Amino acid sequence: LKRKAVPLTLAIALLAVSVWRIATMGVVLIPDMGSNQLSITVTVPVDTEKEEAFATADAVMDAITGIDGVETVGAMSGGSDSTSNMLMMSGTEGTADNTSFTYYVLLTDEGAGNSKAIQQQIAENTADLHCEVNISASSMDMSALSGSGIEVDIYGRELDDLTAASQQVMELLNSVDGIENVSNGQEAGDEEVHIVINKDKAMRLGLTVAQVYQQIAAKLSTNTTATTLKVGSETYTVTIVDKTDAPNLDDLFQMEFTTTTTDDDGNTVNETHTLAEFASRTNGNAYASIARENGSRKISVTSETAEGYNTTLLSRELEPKLAALTLPDGCTAEIAGETTQVTEMIQQMVKMIALALLFVYFVMVAQFQSLLSPFIVLFTIPLAFTGTFLALWLTGTPLSIIALIGAIMLVGIVTKNGIVLVDYTNLLVERGSSVFDAVVAGGKSRLRPVLMTSFTTILGMLPLALGTGEGSETWQPMGIAVIGGLTCSTLLTLLVVPVLYSVFVNRRIRKAQQKQAAARQVSLNA
Repeated sequence: LKRKAVPLTLAIALLAVSVWRIATMGVVLIPDMGSNQLSITVTVPVDTEKEEAFATADAVMDAITGIDGVETVGAMSGGSDSTSNMLMMSGTEGTADNTSFTYYVLLTDEGAGNSKAIQQQIAENTADLHCEVNISASSMDMSALSGSGIEVDIYGRELDDLTAASQQVMELLNSVDGIENVSNGQEAGDEEVHIVINKDKAMRLGLTVAQVYQQIAAKLSTNTTATTLKVGSETYTVTIVDKTDAPNLDDLFQMEFTTTTTDDDGNTVNETHTLAEFASRTNGNAYASIARENGSRKISVTSETAEGYNTTLLSRELEPKLAALTLPDGCTAEIAGETTQVTEMIQQMVKMIALALLFVYFVMVAQFQSLLSPFIVLFTIPLAFTGTFLALWLTGTPLSIIALIGAIMLVGIVTKNGIVLVDYTNLLVERGSSVFDAVVAGGKSRLRPVLMTSFTTILGMLPLALGTGEGSETWQPMGIAVIGGLTCSTLLTLLVVPVLYSVFVNRRIRKAQQKQAAARQVSLNA
């Protein structure tokens, strides 16, 4: 109370440091949750012999069982539905489908907390095998909500420009450390041949693009609907299928078109021309999908965030580079995906915290019958956020929606300590004590109940903060946020609230005394 600047400066400095440190850690939507189950699908080439396929399956089994943290491995051949074809480590029996194998891996308690590292080790151990290995966590957890990595949405009108823009964005994403598995979603497109008609040449020959298209389509068609038969109450369509003269691409460009033109003398001339004379071809890939948003075509470039990196921090690094990228005319790109979800989440949580502050203030105004006392108590809430951010930083836990839920809980929890102090101090002032004596006596008298109520809540949240048991990673940030916020708030409340009370109430008393003195002076003058 004699050095008021010290606790106030300390509180402000801690709040600034905590906000800065938590901002450098980044934000996640839902914390990653470890799973004690893994599902692995192994696919060998179709032309692989039965003995070689099962030898590969056994090699995958050996690669998995030799990893620390793996407790049990079960496998079956023919996909996940072939439950009768269980594989054993010593010997295997196959069915007609010898190309796919499914493994179910159970992890130990230590392995469940390190499932991502085990997945990475399985991928490394099986990288040299002649098969395709896909690893995924159990679908019974919430890992699908933990984040989707960085996504960049590209908008435009021309598909060729969109594809070129997506290639530029993919190159940019691949150049950023921490971003992996970049894709524009068009890799699965079928191969296709583009036939480009030279309209000027075709028109000189008396042909239109529509006529050329019709003849090419007729040449490629092998099915023709001849008639429809009705037998009783049933109707049957008769289709003639002719595959005796199906053309290949070279034959297609030699197909003949008969044209009729007029020479300089006005005589009609019938000529025959091949498609190759006025058309060219290029090979390419068809689009796997064409998406639209608000009437505009869109291609989404997706990626995954590597282990040890944060999506929001990568987005901050990527944003200026994306803005400096020169895209084709008419194309625009913006960051979406998990980054957008995190931004929306923070906005919603800020609104909830503001609404909680408003409700708490109204309740305290009704209780204290004053606007000043609730204002003093509200200063305990930033102290709680200081503790929340410091606890998350010290434990290496990024800010998430779960941690922010804990912060919202603190709005109602931490104010009770300030209410206990301010209410008793007001009572002592009303009984005639000086502000200094009332604050000191209130702090001594209410220290014990303040510590008791805080410790009971802290100890009650301790099991949640320790994060023991499967799936505890999801809710652990809430326990850390509440314990850190309540601990810091309790300690700083015992220092900051008395100082603020002394400052504001003494100021109010001085103003009241000045008004009384002015009123007396006016009365004496009268």
